[in-house]
Amino acid sequence: MFRSRKSSWIGWFWTTWSPRATATLPNSSLEQPTSRVSPLHLYRRTRVDIRKAVQAGQISDAIEKTNDLDPEILEKRTDLYLDLQLQQLTELISNGQVEEALEFAQQQVAPLCINQQSKLEALEDVMALLAFEKLHTSPVAHLVHEDHRREVASRLNKAILHSLRIQEEPRLPGLLQMVSWAQQTLKQVGSNEIPQFDFKTLKFEIKTDDDSNEQEMNEVVEECA
Repeated sequence: MFRSRKSSWIGWFWTTWSPRATATLPNSSLEQPTSRVSPLHLYRRTRVDIRKAVQAGQISDAIEKTNDLDPEILEKRTDLYLDLQLQQLTELISNGQVEEALEFAQQQVAPLCINQQSKLEALEDVMALLAFEKLHTSPVAHLVHEDHRREVASRLNKAILHSLRIQEEPRLPGLLQMVSWAQQTLKQVGSNEIPQFDFKTLKFEIKTDDDSNEQEMNEVVEECA
């Protein structure tokens, strides 16, 4: 009986606190901690959209979404920003937009290479595409291959993940508050025999002193915040 009730409680807890469920919860004194960034599930979805945009050759869209997500990512990673601009130049040449490519290279890419001399060779390789009618059989064909897009997308994705690890607020206090809220809700609907999480022993136990357990939770939250 205890195993069945414990499994039901765990299933209810994770179902209730899934991202979709939490979006519908009313505001309360146990709100999730505020953060300087978007909720993690929104961050994840945006990150996936950015990766797909690069892999589809939509570099401008990927840069815009990245800046909306966190403008400091490309501001700090100037090498990555230049890689994206080189990929944009590659896309223009691949699409036969020669005039646009020449203008973009002169106005956008070349100035960036002044401070990053190591990228000059990469720029020369991209510009070499203009000399070939059949890009996929040229000596620099790897630049127009899908694998190159995926490589650029992977580097951008890693930079975004690194930004998340830096900016993400501590999550344990919010999780503890969720556990406490769930326990109080179960008691309000008459589920007194369901074991509660003891915030001092970190074990599930049958508890009757709600005030004591809540005080212990507050102490643990203050230590973790």
